[in-house]
Amino acid sequence: VAVAALLHFPVAWLIQRLYRRTSFSEALDEYQKQINCNPPTEPDAAHPRNQGLQVLTLRGLWKHFESFILERNMHFVVANVVTPL
Repeated sequence: VAVAALLHFPVAWLIQRLYRRTSFSEALDEYQKQINCNPPTEPDAAHPRNQGLQVLTLRGLWKHFESFILERNMHFVVANVVTPL
């Protein structure tokens, strides 16, 4: 019982630190609320011409996550994917 009492606060602090919300996870939840997903109900809904995204959808995705996208640099890309000039 004494060991559990001693370990309770450090373990609780670690769990809180590991699972706290980041700004990206909050932005992701916010964007998920904005998504308007209405699948087509026409008889040819499975046809490939009905499976694409609108340009405005992609632009909205870019605008919402622009700050996160522009923060990244080539450090995160594997060296064998990008060849030096």
